[in-house]
Amino acid sequence: MPCRIELDWIACVIEIVGTIFFIIGLSTDHWAASDDGSAHSGLFTSCKSNGLCYDTHVFYAGYAEKGQIICAAVFTLLVMAGFCIVLLLMLFYMCGLFEEKSVGLLAATVSYIAVFVGFIGIIVYGSAVTKVSQTVSWSCGMAIMGLIINLAGGVIMHVGSQRYKPNIFLLPPIPPRRGHPFMISQHRMSRRLLNKRAILPR
Repeated sequence: MPCRIELDWIACVIEIVGTIFFIIGLSTDHWAASDDGSAHSGLFTSCKSNGLCYDTHVFYAGYAEKGQIICAAVFTLLVMAGFCIVLLLMLFYMCGLFEEKSVGLLAATVSYIAVFVGFIGIIVYGSAVTKVSQTVSWSCGMAIMGLIINLAGGVIMHVGSQRYKPNIFLLPPIPPRRGHPFMISQHRMSRRLLNKRAILPR
């Protein structure tokens, strides 16, 4: 069954673009920067201006906000897993592997949940780094952009799944026979009786 080119495909492209933005934000180490420019930090790696880099949990070992930053990193990993599930469900739905529109609705719902969790993680992270004299940087902005784009993709996928009309006939339809089936069977029986009478001796 060929893939459809409708709102589903538009939503899929938007979701892919949003996921790329989120991956760039997730993988770079400029989520936060010190006010004096002495260091910049990511979710997993933090570097000082002299070029030395440390794991984020080591860099913030002396701060009480370390737990919040690690929690935000876990949230973003969950969001990334959610986006992968969304893309997989959308592929199944669009290409007819599962024709129920509930699959499209499930993809949109997972997208909503992932975006919600992502914004909670960013709020937690921003609150934590502000307390250690840092401000959010461009990597966090890329992640926020990815969340917004994925939210738009989820909305379009939701609308597309509601408009989708499944194909009723999975196999080619059988052409109807002429006449009523009972009348056809009666006609055949009468012909057989006539043939038998013609064969019997008189």
